[in-house]
Amino acid sequence: MKHLQYALVSLVLLFVATACETTYILASHEPAEPVFMGNTSCPISGFDSDPAKYAEEAGQRVYFCCSNCLTKGQAETAKYIAAAYSEPTPVGNTTCPVSGNEVSDSAAQWQGHAVALCCSNCDTAFAKDPGKYTEVALGQANAE
Repeated sequence: MKHLQYALVSLVLLFVATACETTYILASHEPAEPVFMGNTSCPISGFDSDPAKYAEEAGQRVYFCCSNCLTKGQAETAKYIAAAYSEPTPVGNTTCPVSGNEVSDSAAQWQGHAVALCCSNCDTAFAKDPGKYTEVALGQANAE
């Protein structure tokens, strides 16, 4: 009878230890950093941009380094969006982020990223949620 009690207590302790270790592992897992898809330097000063200081127009954001530049940028947002993203960087995706098909010559641009697409239908869908599809394309390109 004592052997059965020892075995039962041992099993309970093993279960508790395993549960605690699993909880620790799950609790210590850090979430992934969100992908920053904006300009990294202020289009006015050239200093590092601050993700908290931005102006938005037509679904695109342009980021500035300080409150002074932000105030100037808000007065002419389109101008600074064009300046910040004058040379779009190809994402390098080979799969269309909208349909999952192989890309063709079709492409869309958003916040300095040139995203390859498969067709004009996907271009229309991309325009409805460019941030989402740019992030998908960046993920695909990094995985390839």
